[in-house]
Amino acid sequence: MKKSLVLIVIVVYLSLIHPFIASAIEPARREITTGKAKGGGLWQELQHTESARQEITTGKVSFGLGVDVGYLSGYSLYHITFDAPYLIKDGGTYSGYYTINGRLGTGESELEFPLDSYIGGVSASLGEEGVWSIDLSFAKNLTKDTGKMKDSDWEPVYVLSSGQRIQEKTIYSESDTEMNALFFDLIGKYYFLSEVTASNAKGSVGVIGGYRYQNLSFDISNVNQWSPIGIYSPVYVRGKALTYEITYNIPYAGLVLDWRSSGKYSLNLLGAYGRAYSKDEDDHILRSKRSTAKADGPFYSLKAQGAVSLSRRLSLLLALEYLNIEVKGKQKQVWYATTSEATAGTTITGINYSARSEQTYIWSGIQYTF
Repeated sequence: MKKSLVLIVIVVYLSLIHPFIASAIEPARREITTGKAKGGGLWQELQHTESARQEITTGKVSFGLGVDVGYLSGYSLYHITFDAPYLIKDGGTYSGYYTINGRLGTGESELEFPLDSYIGGVSASLGEEGVWSIDLSFAKNLTKDTGKMKDSDWEPVYVLSSGQRIQEKTIYSESDTEMNALFFDLIGKYYFLSEVTASNAKGSVGVIGGYRYQNLSFDISNVNQWSPIGIYSPVYVRGKALTYEITYNIPYAGLVLDWRSSGKYSLNLLGAYGRAYSKDEDDHILRSKRSTAKADGPFYSLKAQGAVSLSRRLSLLLALEYLNIEVKGKQKQVWYATTSEATAGTTITGINYSARSEQTYIWSGIQYTF
Protein backbone atom coordinates (compact mmCIF):
# COMPACT_ATOMS: atom_id res chain seq x y z
CA MET A 1 0.00 0.00 0.00
CA LYS A 2 2.80 2.43 0.96
CA LYS A 3 4.75 1.62 -2.21
CA SER A 4 1.64 2.31 -4.33
CA LEU A 5 1.11 5.66 -2.59
CA VAL A 6 4.73 6.66 -3.14
CA LEU A 7 4.45 5.68 -6.81
CA ILE A 8 1.29 7.79 -7.24
CA VAL A 9 2.99 10.82 -5.64
CA ILE A 10 5.99 10.44 -7.97
CA VAL A 11 3.76 10.16 -11.05
CA VAL A 12 1.74 13.24 -10.06
CA TYR A 13 4.94 15.17 -9.39
CA LEU A 14 6.54 14.23 -12.70
CA SER A 15 3.41 14.81 -14.79
CA LEU A 16 1.96 17.95 -13.20
CA ILE A 17 4.04 19.71 -10.56
CA HIS A 18 7.55 19.34 -11.94
CA PRO A 19 6.80 20.78 -15.41
CA PHE A 20 5.06 23.79 -13.81
CA ILE A 21 7.96 24.52 -11.44
CA ALA A 22 10.50 23.99 -14.21
CA SER A 23 8.69 26.35 -16.55
CA ALA A 24 8.44 28.97 -13.82
CA ILE A 25 12.07 28.68 -12.64
CA GLU A 26 13.65 28.52 -16.09
CA PRO A 27 12.89 32.18 -16.99
CA ALA A 28 14.17 33.24 -13.58
CA ARG A 29 17.37 31.24 -14.12
CA ARG A 30 17.92 32.89 -17.48
CA GLU A 31 17.33 36.37 -16.06
CA ILE A 32 19.69 35.72 -13.12
CA THR A 33 22.45 35.02 -15.58
CA THR A 34 21.75 38.37 -17.24
CA GLY A 35 21.31 40.29 -13.99
CA LYS A 36 17.50 40.61 -14.38
CA ALA A 37 16.18 38.09 -11.89
CA LYS A 38 13.95 40.61 -10.06
CA GLY A 39 10.44 40.74 -11.46
CA GLY A 40 10.97 37.77 -13.80
CA GLY A 41 10.13 34.08 -13.87
CA LEU A 42 8.25 32.69 -10.85
CA TRP A 43 8.05 36.11 -9.16
CA GLN A 44 6.33 37.61 -12.22
CA GLU A 45 4.00 34.60 -12.53
CA LEU A 46 2.90 35.00 -8.90
CA GLN A 47 2.34 38.73 -9.37
CA HIS A 48 0.25 38.07 -12.49
CA THR A 49 -1.87 35.45 -10.66
CA GLU A 50 -2.50 37.79 -7.71
CA SER A 51 -3.43 40.62 -10.06
CA ALA A 52 -5.93 38.39 -11.86
CA ARG A 53 -7.43 37.26 -8.55
CA GLN A 54 -7.90 40.85 -7.41
CA GLU A 55 -9.49 41.74 -10.75
CA ILE A 56 -12.04 38.93 -10.40
CA THR A 57 -12.96 39.69 -6.78
CA THR A 58 -13.25 43.43 -7.33
CA GLY A 59 -15.33 43.38 -10.54
CA LYS A 60 -17.38 46.42 -11.45
CA VAL A 61 -21.08 46.45 -10.62
CA SER A 62 -23.03 47.90 -13.55
CA PHE A 63 -26.59 49.08 -14.10
CA GLY A 64 -28.44 48.91 -17.40
CA LEU A 65 -31.71 50.11 -18.91
CA GLY A 66 -33.29 48.78 -22.08
CA VAL A 67 -36.27 48.99 -24.41
CA ASP A 68 -37.44 46.25 -26.73
CA VAL A 69 -40.14 45.29 -29.22
CA GLY A 70 -41.11 41.85 -30.48
CA TYR A 71 -43.80 39.44 -31.54
CA LEU A 72 -45.70 36.98 -29.35
CA SER A 73 -47.26 33.86 -30.88
CA GLY A 74 -49.34 31.27 -29.06
CA TYR A 75 -52.55 30.67 -27.17
CA SER A 76 -54.15 30.27 -23.77
CA LEU A 77 -57.05 27.82 -23.53
CA TYR A 78 -59.23 26.20 -20.92
CA HIS A 79 -61.06 22.87 -21.05
CA ILE A 80 -63.87 21.50 -18.87
CA THR A 81 -65.61 18.13 -18.62
CA PHE A 82 -69.09 17.58 -17.15
CA ASP A 83 -71.99 15.15 -16.97
CA ALA A 84 -74.39 15.40 -19.92
CA PRO A 85 -77.29 13.35 -21.41
CA TYR A 86 -76.72 11.32 -24.56
CA LEU A 87 -77.73 12.06 -28.09
CA ILE A 88 -79.05 8.96 -29.84
CA LYS A 89 -77.54 8.38 -33.28
CA ASP A 90 -79.66 6.25 -35.62
CA GLY A 91 -78.03 6.09 -39.02
CA GLY A 92 -77.45 9.70 -40.03
CA THR A 93 -79.99 11.24 -37.65
CA TYR A 94 -79.68 12.38 -34.06
CA SER A 95 -82.29 12.68 -31.31
CA GLY A 96 -82.07 13.35 -27.64
CA TYR A 97 -81.54 13.78 -24.88
CA TYR A 98 -81.42 10.52 -22.85
CA THR A 99 -79.65 8.62 -20.11
CA ILE A 100 -78.33 5.14 -20.87
CA ASN A 101 -79.13 2.61 -18.14
CA GLY A 102 -79.85 5.56 -15.88
CA ARG A 103 -76.40 7.07 -16.44
CA LEU A 104 -75.25 10.30 -18.03
CA GLY A 105 -72.36 10.59 -20.45
CA THR A 106 -69.48 13.06 -20.47
CA GLY A 107 -69.57 16.38 -22.25
CA GLU A 108 -66.62 18.66 -22.92
CA SER A 109 -66.09 22.31 -23.74
CA GLU A 110 -62.91 24.13 -24.80
CA LEU A 111 -62.21 27.81 -25.39
CA GLU A 112 -58.94 28.79 -27.09
CA PHE A 113 -57.80 32.41 -26.95
CA PRO A 114 -55.06 33.45 -29.42
CA LEU A 115 -52.14 35.58 -28.22
CA ASP A 116 -50.63 36.61 -31.58
CA SER A 117 -49.60 40.25 -31.14
CA TYR A 118 -46.73 42.74 -31.14
CA ILE A 119 -45.24 43.38 -27.71
CA GLY A 120 -43.27 46.33 -26.36
CA GLY A 121 -41.32 46.43 -23.12
CA VAL A 122 -38.73 48.01 -20.85
CA SER A 123 -36.06 46.32 -18.74
CA ALA A 124 -33.50 47.05 -16.05
CA SER A 125 -30.50 45.04 -14.87
CA LEU A 126 -28.00 45.27 -12.03
CA GLY A 127 -25.01 43.00 -11.60
CA GLU A 128 -21.37 42.07 -11.78
CA GLU A 129 -20.36 40.44 -15.06
CA GLY A 130 -19.81 36.70 -14.70
CA VAL A 131 -20.68 36.76 -10.98
CA TRP A 132 -24.31 37.77 -10.37
CA SER A 133 -27.17 39.81 -11.77
CA ILE A 134 -30.77 40.85 -11.08
CA ASP A 135 -32.93 41.48 -14.15
CA LEU A 136 -36.38 43.06 -14.25
CA SER A 137 -38.64 43.34 -17.31
CA PHE A 138 -42.11 44.69 -17.99
CA ALA A 139 -44.03 44.32 -21.28
CA LYS A 140 -47.44 45.03 -22.79
CA ASN A 141 -49.17 44.19 -26.05
CA LEU A 142 -49.05 46.90 -28.72
CA THR A 143 -51.75 45.36 -30.95
CA LYS A 144 -55.11 44.14 -29.64
CA ASP A 145 -56.59 42.01 -32.43
CA THR A 146 -55.02 38.58 -31.84
CA GLY A 147 -57.11 36.54 -34.27
CA LYS A 148 -60.15 34.30 -33.81
CA MET A 149 -61.22 32.83 -30.48
CA LYS A 150 -62.34 29.20 -30.98
CA ASP A 151 -65.09 27.64 -28.87
CA SER A 152 -65.78 23.89 -29.22
CA ASP A 153 -68.37 21.66 -27.51
CA TRP A 154 -68.49 17.86 -27.53
CA GLU A 155 -71.55 15.85 -26.47
CA PRO A 156 -71.90 12.15 -25.61
CA VAL A 157 -73.49 10.08 -28.37
CA TYR A 158 -75.01 6.61 -28.20
CA VAL A 159 -74.80 4.78 -31.54
CA LEU A 160 -77.98 2.73 -31.77
CA SER A 161 -76.75 0.25 -34.38
CA SER A 162 -73.60 -0.81 -32.50
CA GLY A 163 -74.26 0.20 -28.91
CA GLN A 164 -71.08 2.31 -28.90
CA ARG A 165 -70.79 5.35 -26.65
CA ILE A 166 -68.72 8.05 -28.32
CA GLN A 167 -68.26 11.81 -28.34
CA GLU A 168 -68.86 14.11 -31.27
CA LYS A 169 -68.20 17.80 -31.75
CA THR A 170 -71.69 19.28 -31.92
CA ILE A 171 -70.99 23.03 -31.68
CA TYR A 172 -68.12 25.17 -32.96
CA SER A 173 -67.76 28.95 -33.12
CA GLU A 174 -65.20 31.59 -34.02
CA SER A 175 -65.26 35.14 -32.67
CA ASP A 176 -63.28 38.37 -32.88
CA THR A 177 -60.83 39.15 -30.08
CA GLU A 178 -59.48 42.24 -28.39
CA MET A 179 -56.68 41.53 -25.92
CA ASN A 180 -55.03 43.52 -23.15
CA ALA A 181 -51.98 41.81 -21.68
CA LEU A 182 -49.34 42.57 -19.06
CA PHE A 183 -46.10 40.64 -18.58
CA PHE A 184 -43.65 40.94 -15.68
CA ASP A 185 -40.49 38.96 -14.97
CA LEU A 186 -37.97 39.23 -12.11
CA ILE A 187 -34.93 36.94 -12.28
CA GLY A 188 -31.76 36.59 -10.24
CA LYS A 189 -28.63 34.84 -11.54
CA TYR A 190 -25.58 33.58 -9.67
CA TYR A 191 -22.59 32.14 -11.56
CA PHE A 192 -20.70 29.49 -9.61
CA LEU A 193 -18.28 28.40 -12.35
CA SER A 194 -16.32 30.43 -14.89
CA GLU A 195 -13.60 29.52 -17.38
CA VAL A 196 -11.48 31.70 -19.65
CA THR A 197 -10.25 30.17 -22.92
CA ALA A 198 -6.92 30.75 -24.66
CA SER A 199 -8.64 33.30 -26.94
CA ASN A 200 -9.87 35.22 -23.83
CA ALA A 201 -13.50 34.16 -24.36
CA LYS A 202 -15.27 33.57 -21.05
CA GLY A 203 -17.83 30.88 -20.27
CA SER A 204 -19.89 30.77 -17.08
CA VAL A 205 -22.44 28.41 -15.52
CA GLY A 206 -24.95 29.56 -12.94
CA VAL A 207 -28.26 29.05 -11.21
CA ILE A 208 -31.35 31.23 -11.55
CA GLY A 209 -34.44 31.94 -9.48
CA GLY A 210 -37.32 34.18 -10.39
CA TYR A 211 -40.97 35.14 -10.48
CA ARG A 212 -43.11 35.64 -13.57
CA TYR A 213 -46.54 37.30 -13.79
CA GLN A 214 -48.95 37.31 -16.72
CA ASN A 215 -52.40 38.85 -17.01
CA LEU A 216 -54.38 38.17 -20.20
CA SER A 217 -57.73 39.89 -20.65
CA PHE A 218 -60.07 39.46 -23.65
CA ASP A 219 -63.23 41.04 -25.02
CA ILE A 220 -64.94 38.60 -27.41
CA SER A 221 -67.45 39.79 -30.03
CA ASN A 222 -69.21 38.92 -33.29
CA VAL A 223 -69.84 35.21 -32.71
CA ASN A 224 -70.17 32.95 -35.76
CA GLN A 225 -71.46 29.54 -34.57
CA TRP A 226 -72.49 26.35 -36.37
CA SER A 227 -72.81 22.61 -35.81
CA PRO A 228 -70.20 20.37 -37.49
CA ILE A 229 -72.70 17.47 -37.54
CA GLY A 230 -75.63 19.68 -38.52
CA ILE A 231 -77.93 19.19 -35.52
CA TYR A 232 -78.13 22.91 -34.63
CA SER A 233 -78.89 25.90 -36.82
CA PRO A 234 -76.06 28.37 -37.59
CA VAL A 235 -76.06 31.49 -35.41
CA TYR A 236 -74.36 34.86 -35.84
CA VAL A 237 -74.37 37.35 -32.94
CA ARG A 238 -73.04 40.86 -33.46
CA GLY A 239 -71.47 42.79 -30.59
CA LYS A 240 -69.80 41.78 -27.35
CA ALA A 241 -70.68 38.26 -26.24
CA LEU A 242 -68.08 37.26 -23.68
CA THR A 243 -65.22 38.55 -21.52
CA TYR A 244 -62.37 36.42 -20.25
CA GLU A 245 -59.42 37.08 -17.96
CA ILE A 246 -56.71 34.77 -16.68
CA THR A 247 -53.76 35.52 -14.39
CA TYR A 248 -50.66 33.35 -14.02
CA ASN A 249 -48.30 33.66 -11.03
CA ILE A 250 -45.15 31.58 -11.55
CA PRO A 251 -42.18 31.12 -9.20
CA TYR A 252 -39.36 29.22 -10.92
CA ALA A 253 -35.71 28.11 -10.79
CA GLY A 254 -33.21 26.81 -13.31
CA LEU A 255 -29.78 27.01 -14.92
CA VAL A 256 -28.02 29.60 -17.06
CA LEU A 257 -25.05 29.28 -19.44
CA ASP A 258 -23.23 32.46 -20.43
CA TRP A 259 -20.56 32.92 -23.11
CA ARG A 260 -18.73 36.16 -23.87
CA SER A 261 -16.14 36.60 -26.58
CA SER A 262 -13.03 38.71 -26.15
CA GLY A 263 -14.64 41.14 -28.60
CA LYS A 264 -18.20 42.40 -28.71
CA TYR A 265 -20.41 39.28 -28.75
CA SER A 266 -22.20 37.37 -25.98
CA LEU A 267 -24.77 34.58 -25.70
CA ASN A 268 -27.02 33.65 -22.76
CA LEU A 269 -28.95 30.33 -22.56
CA LEU A 270 -31.54 29.74 -19.83
CA GLY A 271 -33.73 26.82 -18.84
CA ALA A 272 -36.34 27.17 -16.09
CA TYR A 273 -38.91 24.99 -14.35
CA GLY A 274 -41.51 26.08 -11.84
CA ARG A 275 -45.07 25.95 -10.55
CA ALA A 276 -47.81 28.02 -12.17
CA TYR A 277 -50.81 29.23 -10.18
CA SER A 278 -53.75 30.51 -12.24
CA LYS A 279 -57.05 32.24 -11.60
CA ASP A 280 -59.55 32.98 -14.34
CA GLU A 281 -63.04 34.38 -14.94
CA ASP A 282 -65.27 33.78 -17.97
CA ASP A 283 -68.42 35.90 -18.29
CA HIS A 284 -70.78 34.46 -20.90
CA ILE A 285 -72.77 37.68 -21.30
CA LEU A 286 -75.33 36.16 -23.68
CA ARG A 287 -76.10 33.39 -21.18
CA SER A 288 -75.82 35.54 -18.01
CA LYS A 289 -73.39 32.98 -16.62
CA ARG A 290 -70.06 33.62 -14.88
CA SER A 291 -67.47 30.85 -14.52
CA THR A 292 -64.41 31.06 -12.27
CA ALA A 293 -61.57 28.64 -11.59
CA LYS A 294 -58.34 28.30 -9.63
CA ALA A 295 -55.68 25.84 -10.73
CA ASP A 296 -51.98 25.01 -10.55
CA GLY A 297 -49.48 22.90 -12.43
CA PRO A 298 -46.03 22.73 -14.04
CA PHE A 299 -44.30 25.48 -15.99
CA TYR A 300 -41.12 25.38 -18.05
CA SER A 301 -39.31 27.75 -20.37
CA LEU A 302 -36.27 27.88 -22.66
CA LYS A 303 -34.60 31.11 -23.69
CA ALA A 304 -31.66 32.18 -25.86
CA GLN A 305 -30.44 35.78 -25.81
CA GLY A 306 -27.58 37.25 -27.78
CA ALA A 307 -25.95 40.67 -27.57
CA VAL A 308 -23.65 42.75 -29.76
CA SER A 309 -21.77 45.70 -28.30
CA LEU A 310 -22.31 48.77 -30.47
CA SER A 311 -20.16 50.95 -28.23
CA ARG A 312 -18.68 50.91 -24.75
CA ARG A 313 -22.11 51.41 -23.17
CA LEU A 314 -24.67 50.54 -25.87
CA SER A 315 -25.66 46.99 -26.88
CA LEU A 316 -28.06 45.46 -29.38
CA LEU A 317 -30.05 42.50 -28.02
CA LEU A 318 -31.89 39.68 -29.76
CA ALA A 319 -33.85 36.96 -27.90
CA LEU A 320 -36.08 33.96 -28.52
CA GLU A 321 -38.13 32.32 -25.74
CA TYR A 322 -40.56 29.42 -25.53
CA LEU A 323 -42.71 28.66 -22.49
CA ASN A 324 -45.35 26.09 -21.59
CA ILE A 325 -47.96 26.20 -18.81
CA GLU A 326 -50.36 23.39 -17.84
CA VAL A 327 -52.65 23.67 -14.81
CA LYS A 328 -55.57 21.69 -13.37
CA GLY A 329 -58.27 22.59 -10.88
CA LYS A 330 -62.02 23.00 -10.40
CA GLN A 331 -64.47 25.43 -11.97
CA LYS A 332 -67.55 27.09 -10.48
CA GLN A 333 -70.45 28.38 -12.60
CA VAL A 334 -73.08 30.89 -11.42
CA TRP A 335 -76.07 32.32 -13.31
CA TYR A 336 -76.44 35.97 -12.31
CA ALA A 337 -79.77 36.44 -14.12
CA THR A 338 -82.69 34.18 -14.96
CA THR A 339 -82.49 32.63 -18.43
CA SER A 340 -84.04 29.68 -20.28
CA GLU A 341 -81.19 27.57 -18.85
CA ALA A 342 -81.46 28.41 -15.15
CA THR A 343 -82.80 30.86 -12.61
CA ALA A 344 -80.65 33.59 -11.10
CA GLY A 345 -78.36 32.27 -8.37
CA THR A 346 -78.15 28.71 -9.76
CA THR A 347 -74.66 27.42 -8.98
CA ILE A 348 -72.67 24.42 -10.20
CA THR A 349 -69.38 23.55 -8.47
CA GLY A 350 -66.66 20.92 -8.78
CA ILE A 351 -66.43 20.99 -12.58
CA ASN A 352 -63.21 19.38 -13.83
CA TYR A 353 -61.04 22.15 -15.29
CA SER A 354 -57.67 22.40 -17.00
CA ALA A 355 -55.87 25.26 -18.72
CA ARG A 356 -52.87 25.30 -21.02
CA SER A 357 -50.77 27.99 -22.66
CA GLU A 358 -47.93 27.80 -25.16
CA GLN A 359 -46.05 30.97 -26.01
CA THR A 360 -43.17 31.80 -28.33
CA TYR A 361 -41.70 35.29 -28.07
CA ILE A 362 -39.03 36.79 -30.31
CA TRP A 363 -37.78 40.32 -29.70
CA SER A 364 -34.92 42.74 -30.21
CA GLY A 365 -33.91 45.77 -28.22
CA ILE A 366 -31.30 48.26 -27.12
CA GLN A 367 -29.63 48.35 -23.70
CA TYR A 368 -27.60 51.22 -22.26
CA THR A 369 -25.17 50.38 -19.44
CA PHE A 370 -24.19 53.07 -16.92
